[in-house]
Amino acid sequence: MHLRIKSYINEHIGENITLNDIASALHASKKTLNPAFKKEYKLTITQFIRQRKVAVAKELLIACE
Repeated sequence: MHLRIKSYINEHIGENITLNDIASALHASKKTLNPAFKKEYKLTITQFIRQRKVAVAKELLIACE
């Protein structure tokens, strides 16, 4: 499940992604998504989304130089 979450996030990183969006897309409960993800990656889904957005922004800034 956690790989599907990461995949969804990476595919939609340019959008405003919410936990509701992910749960709906994966046909899963919000209550089960975050604990499973955090157990695997030591980050909440929201923290991971922020981390990925920062990484993508850095890549874009480097590409503009």
